[in-house]
Amino acid sequence: MEGLSSETVFVALLFIASLVAIIAKRLRLPYTIALVITGLLAGLFVSPLVPAFELTPHLILQIFLPALLFEAAFHLDFGHLWDNIRIITLLAIPGVLLSTFVVGLILHLGVGLAWPVALLFGSLISATDPISVLAIFKELGVARRLSIIVEGESLFNDGTSIVLFRILMAIVLTGQFSLVGSIQQFVQVTFGGALLGLLVGYFFSHLIRPIDDYLVEVALTTVLAYGIFFLAEALHISGVIAVVITGLVVGNYGTRIGMSPTTKLNLVSFWGFIAFVVNSWIFLLLGLQIDLPVLIAEAYPILWAIGAVLAARAIVAYPMTHLIYRFVRPMPSSWHHVLFWGGLRGSITLALALGLEAAIPHREVLRVMAFGYVLFSLLVQGLTMRPLLGRLNLVCRAEERLEYERTRGQLLALRAAWQMLREMQEDGILSPLVWQTLNSEYRLEGERLAAELEALYQNHAHLQQDELMATRRECLRAQKSALLSLLQQGVISEEVYRDLVTGLDRQLETLDKWVSSQLDITYTAGATGESLPSPAGEQTIGAKRTDSAQVNAKQGD
Repeated sequence: MEGLSSETVFVALLFIASLVAIIAKRLRLPYTIALVITGLLAGLFVSPLVPAFELTPHLILQIFLPALLFEAAFHLDFGHLWDNIRIITLLAIPGVLLSTFVVGLILHLGVGLAWPVALLFGSLISATDPISVLAIFKELGVARRLSIIVEGESLFNDGTSIVLFRILMAIVLTGQFSLVGSIQQFVQVTFGGALLGLLVGYFFSHLIRPIDDYLVEVALTTVLAYGIFFLAEALHISGVIAVVITGLVVGNYGTRIGMSPTTKLNLVSFWGFIAFVVNSWIFLLLGLQIDLPVLIAEAYPILWAIGAVLAARAIVAYPMTHLIYRFVRPMPSSWHHVLFWGGLRGSITLALALGLEAAIPHREVLRVMAFGYVLFSLLVQGLTMRPLLGRLNLVCRAEERLEYERTRGQLLALRAAWQMLREMQEDGILSPLVWQTLNSEYRLEGERLAAELEALYQNHAHLQQDELMATRRECLRAQKSALLSLLQQGVISEEVYRDLVTGLDRQLETLDKWVSSQLDITYTAGATGESLPSPAGEQTIGAKRTDSAQVNAKQGD
């Protein structure tokens, strides 16, 4: 296979990744971890492939990263993100700074690295990459809020880590350090990227409003994802933060005001495919590029790195988050264990390690430690995440949750189809025979699905409670949105708006605190079919459900 062109390797990797995806699904392995294992095995026997197409800092940071960040941010619900913004910000900024310091301190004392060099390693190893963990969350039906926190932390701490890494590398190379100057540069680069992303995302959302061609809109989002990254980097601000904020704005605001359903569907499919291809290349090449004999020979510093990173993560996941519960919504105690063990490292860490300048002292040791910890986090932490979630009772109701969502989705879709059918009948489009035939079919199917849904509600009381909490939260958000519209229209004053919104925020906070306090109980009680207490003494939702009742009532007209 000597002398294969990059194009041939590119196609071969995509084919291998597709096969691995099929096999991983059958074996119930995280797809990305299966790719790394495949790459490791291939690297042992097909080493001539590696020089033909390898991971480089430029490839990861400027080609792969903008696409992955935009895709993830585009699909992230801003309402859920905003509800957890304080804990996410805590993990992504102070958490990264604290982790960098703790890792640097341990390696300075244990391995003998100079302070600046040890801190440099702490910064490059602090960027989390939980893609395999999030895939497990999705498969097992883990709480949505926990997924949002883990994904939100990853999106924003990438930018923090990269900015901090560049500042520390400049300090190591020049030997000059200014605390005030470093803080000023950090704030300027980070918030500059956020501001640019916000402005460009808003402008782009209005730019595409008059366009009704999904092919053009898909092409423009591709230009946007890379264009905003390169523009931010040219302005010496964070391209990572700029892409994330732009993706959030376009995904939550632009899709609402300027995209047709057809465009949204095609955008989701396109960016989903791009994410699959990019992740496939990254993790397969990662496995190919890791040199196991070298890692084994350098086990001593790698073990120190593993201990240092786990210690730093434990401090961030446990005492730091507990200390700020006066200011943020608390999490169930079991979630702290997931945050600790789920802080996997991946492509960003490797890109920063590969991007270390030749003049950096102990550069090869830093690279070996980075590669060693990435391999440990993917193979050890990644492969043990599923059993950990099961032991913490965070997945015991995944099966009934999927069945519930499937049945309820079918029932709601049936209702929408029946409403269209009835409108056609009222407009005189349908003959009496067609109407009677189809109405009878939909009635029977609706009764069957309603009975299945009713049985699920009766057998799993937590499904009713979850629906009540989700509906109550959405109603409170709708009230806040209505108040904002009234303020913009001049119907209410800003003072009245603030008072009313503050009251709604208190209700949301009370609701979320209650949900958090009950979450550990619901995962256990839901599995045994026990009913759950309601906030403020409210009774659990009754057996009769809105979905099934409305479908049957309307179909009986």
